[in-house]
Amino acid sequence: MAKRKAPPDDAGSDIYSYLTQLSELSPTNPARRFYKLFLDKGKSFSGRLSSEQYPPHVATWKRRHRPQPKSCFHNAQMLAIDFDGAAYYEGFVLTELVPLSHAWNVTPDGKVIDLTLEAAHELLVRLGLRPEDKPPPRPVYLGIEIPKVFVAEHIARHRETAPLVAAFYNSAVSRRGRGSG
Repeated sequence: MAKRKAPPDDAGSDIYSYLTQLSELSPTNPARRFYKLFLDKGKSFSGRLSSEQYPPHVATWKRRHRPQPKSCFHNAQMLAIDFDGAAYYEGFVLTELVPLSHAWNVTPDGKVIDLTLEAAHELLVRLGLRPEDKPPPRPVYLGIEIPKVFVAEHIARHRETAPLVAAFYNSAVSRRGRGSG
């Protein structure tokens, strides 16, 4: 079996290893092609901006829209559409134990805005499950940028936010098959 290329830096190496193992251990799993997509095209990020570091438009957006825990696709897609300086990414995040499917935003200078993890941390503090003075774990991300036009068209057509990487990937493959991409 051919050895897969190493991730470009250490930021996503744990996620990269996890996806490599899933890909190799489940050769008949249809999701394998998506694992390979993230392995081949994914970009890694380490850490995220805190609320105090958000650009002013994002801080205002956060106060108005109140992002919710466990709503990463909705939170990140809506911010991407409303804020020019927030690219939309889907992929995996690792905070403590196992990488999870996730969505987040990235600023033009490559900084992660993750309103969902921040909302989850704030909820844990409110519930007394995490001390207020204990910072959340430093997340590591591996993902693919989904163009805003694709996000906006999906929301307009389906009237919902949802994971988009499969639909985006399938539409790109379809366009290539027709000779237009």
